[in-house]
Amino acid sequence: MPFLMGAPPDVPDRSGGGTGGPGRDFLLLWTAAGAGGLAQRVAAIALPLLALVGTGSARAAGAVMFAALVPNLVVLLPAGPLVDRTDPRRLMVCCDAGCLIAGLTVAVPALTGRVWLGHLLVAAFVLGALGVVYQVAERSAVPRVVPDAGLAAALSRNEARVRAAGLLGPPTGTGLLAVAAALPFVFTTVAHLASLLLLLRISGDLRPQRREREPGTLAAQIGTGAAWVLRRPFLRTLVLLLAASNLVFQGLTLVLMTIVTERDGPVALVGLITALGGLGGLAGALAGRWWMRRLSRRALVVGGFAVWAAATALVAVATAPVPLAALYTVSGYVGGLLNVVGMVEVLRAAPDHLVGRVTSVVTLIGLGPAALGGPVAGGLLEAAGTAPTVLGMGAVMAVLALLAASSPAVRSMTGRERTGEKGDDGSDDTSSGGPGSGHRRAHRRGGAAAAGP
Repeated sequence: MPFLMGAPPDVPDRSGGGTGGPGRDFLLLWTAAGAGGLAQRVAAIALPLLALVGTGSARAAGAVMFAALVPNLVVLLPAGPLVDRTDPRRLMVCCDAGCLIAGLTVAVPALTGRVWLGHLLVAAFVLGALGVVYQVAERSAVPRVVPDAGLAAALSRNEARVRAAGLLGPPTGTGLLAVAAALPFVFTTVAHLASLLLLLRISGDLRPQRREREPGTLAAQIGTGAAWVLRRPFLRTLVLLLAASNLVFQGLTLVLMTIVTERDGPVALVGLITALGGLGGLAGALAGRWWMRRLSRRALVVGGFAVWAAATALVAVATAPVPLAALYTVSGYVGGLLNVVGMVEVLRAAPDHLVGRVTSVVTLIGLGPAALGGPVAGGLLEAAGTAPTVLGMGAVMAVLALLAASSPAVRSMTGRERTGEKGDDGSDDTSSGGPGSGHRRAHRRGGAAAAGP
C-alpha cells in the first residue's frame, strides 16, 4: 500500500529507516507487490482465454476462472493466522517462488502447443492460492511501515496500485497471448522473479507484535478475527454487499469475453476494455480520500451501488466497443472508491495482532462468492443467451442498491472523513482520542501514537 509522502519526523517506524518515515523499505515492499500483482493479472486473463480459444467452450473458460478464484474460499482463512505469527516478507518470498515455478510449467508446454485443460486448472489454482497468501501478507505489513497519520492516503495509493495492475494486466496478457501462447506466462515468471528480488532487499522487521496469550487452535484464531469483523456493523454490511457484487462482476468478465468472441472481435479488445475498467478503478482509488472528505460513507455506498446497477443493466443493450468501455470504466471507478472506504475501516481499527486474520476474513467474505461467478455466468450464457443473463445481473445489482439504502448500519454512517478515523457511530475518534484508539496505535507503532491526518 504505497505511502509516497514522508511521515512526521517524530513518528518512528519499523521499516529500518529510523524516524524519517516509510522510506526505502516501504518503497521496496510497494514495488515488489506491484510486480507480483501485475503478474497475477496477466495470468488471470491469459489462462481462461487460452482455455476459451483452445476449446471453444465458455464452460471451460468459466472452470479455469473458478479454479483461480476458489482459493478465496479454502486458503484465505488459514492464511490469516499464518500471517499473524510469521514474517510476512518471508511468506511473500515463498509465494513469489511458487508462482515463478507455476508460470514456467505453463510457459514450457505452451511453446510446443501441448497445453491441456487439466493443466490450466491446476496452474490457475496454484497461482490463485499463492496470490491469496501474498496479498494477506502484504496488507498486514503495510500498517507497520506507514504512520496512522497517513494511512488513509496510503490506502488510496495502494488501491491505485492494484487498479494500475488491473489497467495494465489485461492488455499485456491478451497482447502477449496474441503473439504467442507462451509469452504471458514468461512475463508472469519474470515479474515474480523481480518481486522476489525486491523483497529480499528489505532490511526492516515486518513481523507482527506478539501477545502473551493467543488462542491455541487454528479455528480459535480464525474465530477471533471473525468475531472482530462481526462486531462492526458498517464493515460487516459493506463486505456482504461487496461479496454479492463481486459475484456479478466476475460473471460480467465472462460476458465481455463472450460478446467479443461472438462478434469475431480481436482478443486484444477484451484486454483493452478491461484495461479501461482498471483505469476507472485507478481514478476512483486516487479520488477516494477526496470523496471521503466531502460525502458521508452512507452516500458513497448507496450512490455507488445505484451507479453499478444502472451500468450493469446497460451492458445488455450497449454491446458496441465504445459504450462497453464507458460502462466498464464507470464501474471500475466506483469499485476503486468503495475498496478504499472498506480498507480504511479495516486497517485503522484492527489491532496489530489481528490484522492478518481480519484481512483474511474480510477478503474471504468479499471475494469468496466471486469464485462462482464464472461457472454460473457460463451456464446462463449458454442456456439463456447474453441479454437475459446481463439483465438478470442488473436486477441483482438493483436489489443490492436497495438493501444498502435500507440498511441501518449504512444509514447511520452520516459523518465525513475529516481529521481522523470514524467509529461505527460516525464519530471522529482520532482527534478526540476515542476509546482504545491511543492504545491501538501505540501497539501498532511499537509505543508511539500517531496523530490523525
